[in-house]
Amino acid sequence: EMNVSNYPMEMLDSGDGRDDGRARLVDPRQRHMYDAVPQDLVDVFIDCGMTGVGGDNSWGMMPHEEYRIKPGEPLHYGFTFVPFSGKGDVKNLVMEY
Repeated sequence: EMNVSNYPMEMLDSGDGRDDGRARLVDPRQRHMYDAVPQDLVDVFIDCGMTGVGGDNSWGMMPHEEYRIKPGEPLHYGFTFVPFSGKGDVKNLVMEY
């Protein structure tokens, strides 16, 4: 899963606490999605995988076994950034990698 955004995570997170060790904004004011303001930067998030979002219902069932990411199991993945101008043959560029 990959996500690119010009909204920093801090701008989208209006919670009262953080669990990732980073500092909170002094006075978070973004309580609604329309409160966030685009910034002149880009955050890129690249995840190895995503566990299932639910089971057979939306009331707490665990995802099926084959869709779970289990703690302690080694995960290995990689990625490559390839800059290009967008003016060339993008299909051939993608196929090259």
